[in-house]
Amino acid sequence: MKPEPFRIEPTFVPRIWGARSLAPLYPEKSNLPEPIGEAWLTGIDCRIATGPFAGKTLGKAWRPDDAYAAAHEQAAGGHGKTEMWHAVYAEPEARVLIGLDPKVDEKVFIEAIKNRTLEDLFVHWRVQPGDTFFVRAGTPHTIGPGMVLCEIQEYSDLTYRVYDYGRVDAKGRPRELHIQKALDVIQFGRPIGAKTHRIRLRAQGSEVSLLAACRYFAAERWKIAAATEVLTNTEHIDLFVVLTGDGNLTWGSGSAKFQSGECWLIPAGLEKLTVDSRSASKILRTYVPDMAALTARLKEKGLGFQEIEKTVFE
Repeated sequence: MKPEPFRIEPTFVPRIWGARSLAPLYPEKSNLPEPIGEAWLTGIDCRIATGPFAGKTLGKAWRPDDAYAAAHEQAAGGHGKTEMWHAVYAEPEARVLIGLDPKVDEKVFIEAIKNRTLEDLFVHWRVQPGDTFFVRAGTPHTIGPGMVLCEIQEYSDLTYRVYDYGRVDAKGRPRELHIQKALDVIQFGRPIGAKTHRIRLRAQGSEVSLLAACRYFAAERWKIAAATEVLTNTEHIDLFVVLTGDGNLTWGSGSAKFQSGECWLIPAGLEKLTVDSRSASKILRTYVPDMAALTARLKEKGLGFQEIEKTVFE
């Protein structure tokens, strides 16, 4: 069986803090009966939509056993959740809160929880479309209203909730808080530099920028206005998340149409892949990087350590 790209069906997850419209990324998801907080594009329960594995979940298509996971997946399990957010849409006053003022200590933090003034202790970041924020595991954070974010993360759904704005679940009960666990992992006094700086990688036929990278993931934004050949890697798969536009993917043995809101898995070692955009498209390409090779490539472009560390996080 020759490897070929395939599309993954998203799983839409209701959250009490979610929104009743996921436009513009999913324009058909408007006027929803319940608020949707997340669209999972690569969860183990997401179904494969095209290709020879169509109909299977990702978890059923690839089932590494426990021994393999124990030997190979330690870096991705049991260490919190490092993540990045890329702003697809944001209203003029949209804000995210990432990290605490370095002067805040545990005593001040606990007092603010009691007084319901916790948000006053956070660093507030204005959000504009195209902005990217990197959030290390153990960093307190929350997302304000009026935006759609594409989140790329370590594979984990772990959250320590310290404040819930007085909200209740469908049965009228407050959700569980995890204050002590959060206090155990928060690194008080650490300077926060959440907003990343794009690094331009290439601009022939498409504009490619590195948004953020760490040992768990790297993410690039591709702005494609003409047919562009993508060099795939023999060491890792790629995921393409289509933010805007539509067009065709073409590889040696076939082709498929893509459109905004879709996620495509590009197998490792695919000989040749061409992305041909019918309308100006923006695609996030994400993968697990070789950090040493990535840093070396950036240094070859003439970038110094201070420039690299704004985008690449050890």
